[in-house]
Amino acid sequence: MTPEEVSFKDKNGIWMTRKQLPLSLGYAITVYRSQCMTYNKLVIGLTGINWKPGMFYTILSRT
Repeated sequence: MTPEEVSFKDKNGIWMTRKQLPLSLGYAITVYRSQCMTYNKLVIGLTGINWKPGMFYTILSRT
């Protein structure tokens, strides 16, 4: 990820430059919390999960 730089002039005519990372807001919830919910897009982290019976079906049936 590379920083984006934007230059602009304020109301007093002074030029300013702002540099920031292009971040966007994201959310995370547990598999159990996602039950009875539907999502258009889904990202699943499969590492470090203590699998329970039916958990994989619950994950796949959310989209």
